[in-house]
Amino acid sequence: MDARTATTIACGMLALPAVTAGGCKMTVTRAAEPQAQVVVAPGHAAVVVTMTAVVINEKIHFETDSVVILPISFGILNQVAAALNNNPQILLVEIQGHADERNTDEYNIVLTRDRAAAVAAYLVRQGVDPHRMLAAGYGERCPIDPAHNEAAWDKNRRVEFKILWTNAGPTNVQRSCPAGAALQPRLPPEFQR
Repeated sequence: MDARTATTIACGMLALPAVTAGGCKMTVTRAAEPQAQVVVAPGHAAVVVTMTAVVINEKIHFETDSVVILPISFGILNQVAAALNNNPQILLVEIQGHADERNTDEYNIVLTRDRAAAVAAYLVRQGVDPHRMLAAGYGERCPIDPAHNEAAWDKNRRVEFKILWTNAGPTNVQRSCPAGAALQPRLPPEFQR
């Protein structure tokens, strides 16, 4: 399998034991969405492109209280860029920044919006068309773990990539949780219906 190979998978459970690509060895097991594409790129992580998301299986790390992306995350971001560049049918992706609850709502909204913008800027430097991306910050409003401890905070600090529009039209993906709906950036005119 070459580093740019994509495999189309039908619905169900996706399990690729010890996939090797460009010196990379990994095991990916996750529920696959209909017609998910597994895009394996060099490095130790896989990027999975589904009908509604570009799913990454590792975190994007930033300096504390900063928009500066740490070098440890360049590899996964390069894989996201490769996935977007190799899937031109994806016309618009919302890059979402999320935070934990430890700061004010206002601070977290600005920080996550600016971090999402930093990720978009990085992807542009890797050749992704800036018109295909929309940066959004949801602060602490959409936690995936409602607990109030370090493990939950770690899960809630994340960047997600939601596919909003493809050449087949809108994906109708839920962009945010109800608490974050007011923070959704306006779609560019060409994607408004």
